[in-house]
Amino acid sequence: MDSEEVATFQKIAQKWWDPDGPMGALHSMNSLRITMITEALKSSSSTEHFPLYGKRILDVGCGGGILSEPLALLGASVWGIDLIPEGIEVAKRHASTQATHRWSATPFGAPEYSCCSVADVASENPGQFDALVASEVLEHVSDWENLIKDASICLKPGGSFFVTTLNKTVPSYLLAILLAERLFGLVPLGTHSWNKFINPDRLRLAAIRCKSLCWPEFQFIHYTLMAWTLLLDLSIKYYFPFVDNLQPRKLLGMSYNPLIDRWTWTPSLAVNYAFHAVKEIN
Repeated sequence: MDSEEVATFQKIAQKWWDPDGPMGALHSMNSLRITMITEALKSSSSTEHFPLYGKRILDVGCGGGILSEPLALLGASVWGIDLIPEGIEVAKRHASTQATHRWSATPFGAPEYSCCSVADVASENPGQFDALVASEVLEHVSDWENLIKDASICLKPGGSFFVTTLNKTVPSYLLAILLAERLFGLVPLGTHSWNKFINPDRLRLAAIRCKSLCWPEFQFIHYTLMAWTLLLDLSIKYYFPFVDNLQPRKLLGMSYNPLIDRWTWTPSLAVNYAFHAVKEIN
C-alpha cells in the first residue's frame, strides 16, 4: 500500500465496527462473501451450526476483523493479518470484548490477529491453510500479482482462494470513485485509486501464475495467451496444465444498493466482482 492509503486507513481504523460508518458497505457485503466461502468449503466434517468446522482460514487485509469474526463463529480456525497496526488493535480489542461464552461455544475460539504480510505467512507457514480470503484488498496493493503467488504458497493442495475486488471500467470509476467517494461520501475520499482496479482476466492470468513462465523466451507466448483470453474469455487453465497453480472456479458480479444497504449477485462484472480459485492437487 502507498503512504496515502495507509494514512486513510489509519484515520478510519476506529470505525471498523460502525455499521453506519465508512465500513458500512463491507458489513453488508458479508451476506455474499460468507455465503460464497461457506458453500465452497462445506465438507463431511461440516455441521449445521459449524459449516466451516475444522477449516483453517487466512483473512488477508482483515482490518478490524469484521469478516474474521463471523468465519470463526461458523467453526473455522481464523488468522487475520493486516499491514495497518491500528486496524489489528481494533480487531483484537473487539474480539476480547465479546462475551466469553460466545467464543467458548466455537470449536477454535476467537480469531488470531497479526500485523504482517502474506509473504511473511508464506515463508513461515507454507501449505497450512484450507482457504485464503483477500476481500477488498487487491485494489489497494501495488504488487498484487506477488500477493497471489504468496497466497498459493500458503494454501494446502486443494485449498481455496477467495477474492472480492473492483473491475477497471468506466462504470467502476463513476460508481466507486465519482459517486461513492466524491459526491455522496459513502467511503472516505482517497480510499480507492482507479488505476489499481483489476480486470477479471488479469486476475485469472495471475491466479494461474502464467507470469512465472515469462522469461524473455516466453514473452511472445505470454502476450498471445493474454490476447486470446481477453478476446475469447477462454479458461487459462487449459494452456499450461502442468503448472502448479490456482485454477479458476467461479467468477461472479456483485451489485450494491446504498439506498437499502444491500448486496446482490449480478451477471455483470462491470464494477464489483468475486473470484474463487482452487490450488491444484499434484
